[in-house]
Amino acid sequence: MVENSDGSYSIDVGVKEGRKLTGKEVDEYYIKTGRSAPYADNCTVTEEVLKPGKEFYIKKKKNAKHPGGWASDNPITTINELRQDLAVLEKWKRVEDIPTCVKYRVKQPLRVRNGVVGPQVDFPTAEKGQGVIYFGGSQQYEIIQTKDMMWNSYDIKGWQNYLEEIKRIELK
Repeated sequence: MVENSDGSYSIDVGVKEGRKLTGKEVDEYYIKTGRSAPYADNCTVTEEVLKPGKEFYIKKKKNAKHPGGWASDNPITTINELRQDLAVLEKWKRVEDIPTCVKYRVKQPLRVRNGVVGPQVDFPTAEKGQGVIYFGGSQQYEIIQTKDMMWNSYDIKGWQNYLEEIKRIELK
């Protein structure tokens, strides 16, 4: 069990290096815990441990104090790429928050799931039926945080033990 930042609990299915799951299996877990399905149904999601020196990109709000929990090997330079390739909804990364792509280097072993971004539907208007489909399709890492690095809810500085910021790219 993992305590979420809102005080609720969810199940941590853990990471077993080398384990392969289908996107559909992981998505079902997410849906059962009340979250969006992050993976393409037909992709293979591989659980792995990234080694020190590995570099990747995390998209975050310009003034965020910590990185988010999703990363990619693909640098994203535009808002359109953020929406289309990574299927990032407006409510997750709003244009007015100046989404930024940050390149990081892994400092110590980091548990991840590696798969393909699944589609998401955004509803920018209040009218039903006016949704926009973002198909995704790009590679992504889901960072599996442990208690000592829970930068999204416990220790916002814990990420600095695992990642070194290399470069920032403001999305156009």
